[in-house]
Amino acid sequence: KYLLGPGDEIIISLWGESNSYSNEIINRDGQIFIENIGILNLGGKTLEESKKYLLSKFSNEYSTLLGDKPKSFIDLTLGELKSVNVHFVGLVNIPGVHMVHPFSGVISGLIQAGGVHQDGSLRAINVIRNDKIINTVDLYTYLINGKKLDDLRLLDQDVIYVPPRKSTIPISGGILRQGNY
Repeated sequence: KYLLGPGDEIIISLWGESNSYSNEIINRDGQIFIENIGILNLGGKTLEESKKYLLSKFSNEYSTLLGDKPKSFIDLTLGELKSVNVHFVGLVNIPGVHMVHPFSGVISGLIQAGGVHQDGSLRAINVIRNDKIINTVDLYTYLINGKKLDDLRLLDQDVIYVPPRKSTIPISGGILRQGNY
């Protein structure tokens, strides 16, 4: 479901009766230029949609791509991907805008932001997209029990808000895990 956008590198391979190989970086308008094909609009398309689009455009120049038994084939893969800017606010150790890998989730993003501050809540971390809370993450599920989170992929301009802890209770003595809870 990854959407192509400016800064993404794509690799177009054509093989069979016709052969070509091209690395292209999508420009700020979401386009690439291929000689003999023209300007191609790939911004906002998935890889699957882009492959169908390329097939329709390349088949005008390479007729061997069409038919029940094509003699040429085209493939589209990802090269280097653009980073996305995510805002980390609230009680994180390094607040601000961080560039993260486009497949990063909340946990890997928080690691890049230096982790949650000791006064921050691990129980109610909000993921905000387009001014709406789209998910609330409870890190205890992951940290204490080792259970994988439904860690959604962060998108460009998402906001991760770590609120303050509501209360802290120090527990010590003959228990399994001493600490501040």
